[in-house]
Amino acid sequence: MGAILSYSLVTSVLLAVLYLMYKWLFAGEKQARYNRVMLWAIYIVAFAAVPAADAVSALTATAPTQHGGIEIGVITATIADSAESSSPGLTWLAVVYLAGAAAALLLTAITAVRLTRLICRGRHIRCNGYTVVLTDTPTVSPFSWGRYMVMGEADYCGGHSLIALHERAHIERHHWLDLLAGQLVAIFQWYNPAAWLMREELKALHEYQADDAVLRSGADARAYQMLLIKKAVGARFPSLANSLNHSKLKKRITMMYKQKSSTRRRLLRAAALVPALAAAVALFQVPQVARAIGAVSEITLSADAVKADDMPLKAMPAPDRKVTIISENNETAGMAVSASQTTKVAVVADNKADKADEPVSVSAVMPEFPGGMQALMNYLSQNLRFPKNADCATGRVVVKFVVTKTGKVSDVSILKSVGPEVDAEALRVVSSLPDFIPGKNEEGKPVSVYYALPINFTTTGDDTSEAATPAADVKVTYYVNGKQVTKEEMLSIASDAIASINIENGADGSKTVNLTLK
Repeated sequence: MGAILSYSLVTSVLLAVLYLMYKWLFAGEKQARYNRVMLWAIYIVAFAAVPAADAVSALTATAPTQHGGIEIGVITATIADSAESSSPGLTWLAVVYLAGAAAALLLTAITAVRLTRLICRGRHIRCNGYTVVLTDTPTVSPFSWGRYMVMGEADYCGGHSLIALHERAHIERHHWLDLLAGQLVAIFQWYNPAAWLMREELKALHEYQADDAVLRSGADARAYQMLLIKKAVGARFPSLANSLNHSKLKKRITMMYKQKSSTRRRLLRAAALVPALAAAVALFQVPQVARAIGAVSEITLSADAVKADDMPLKAMPAPDRKVTIISENNETAGMAVSASQTTKVAVVADNKADKADEPVSVSAVMPEFPGGMQALMNYLSQNLRFPKNADCATGRVVVKFVVTKTGKVSDVSILKSVGPEVDAEALRVVSSLPDFIPGKNEEGKPVSVYYALPINFTTTGDDTSEAATPAADVKVTYYVNGKQVTKEEMLSIASDAIASINIENGADGSKTVNLTLK
């Protein structure tokens, strides 16, 4: 669910920015066919930009130069439940989005049913390439949908040549496909005004094209304009069909007398969309925006929506919890289960915390590892080992735990799984962490706080041997943003300025620590 909502948000921003540029540069020009192409291009660019960016990132990604690496970062997570990673506020955001999309879809379905019933009940007359549907409902203005041209009996008997020319132009240009695509986008982005405005812009362009087709056929302009005025009232289908009385008459009549724009002017204005798109894409590179989109992408509505391989895998975090890992045949297995085993987890709490001591997601003073980020990084680099059988199990493991009000690490679990061996190794090391400096509330009292630790396991080549705990004299080289620094310079960096830490194991037992700052 989170991935769909975050994709909707990103595409809505791109769509809104490009539509505003279109409205500024193109909407007032007499170039209906060109503008129709531009609107379709905006749809395609807005919805294809994210997949294209992901594909480029995948192609340009470089593999680690060392045999193995563990990337370590520390984040605080808003966790409402052990089976879901999104906060209640974000969960409600997803519920509101789904409710709005469902309402928009329901209204569209009602309109489609009304339109279908009207077409089915009318008298059909087969023509060359389309079907005329005559209805006895006097309040319905002539309209077209698909290969159907709907008009009243009175219009057909009283001379319908101009109406037929107008509606046939809609049918021949397949305008109904534009309306269908615009309506689907409006459902997907029901909260985005640009999605609805683009749909209305398409309908206006359709009328400009149909009006132009009627005038180019040799029809009298004044007689046609009087017909439009007569048909300015009457029921129409606002979302799915092209009605003769759609759009403001003043704009349509004004457009009939305008001169077409030059090709050079069109191309120059189209080029202005490129920097607008670049600015919109750059917006998502802002750290705060990227973090917000990332938080939305992690939304899950229920435990059932979480994939099986992402369900928390509990391990022994503290003496007051008893954990048993059981295989399918109910035989007790060790912590490092083989990749072929399907495991189930049973967790029994010997002592339940009082409700008053329940962990919080954010505290006034967050818990801190003794010595800060650098000390935590050193501890993990000294204790993490690459599992022997984890050749294919690579990726980011996110370990969730609670730092109690006494500073102890408890309730350790896997928030995002990669594989049994890698999960077990991450659980083993995090469960062995020494006491933290506990977090405090606004009153200065210690409180239990949720914490999350992402560790990215990457292995290449044939380096699958278990690394022994390094000795104290292991050579360690430090880099900050690609520049080599001393250990003292590394330790002087504030923990909140660190974006990520990557620790690479050399073939000779040395270590390279790469620090990336925010």
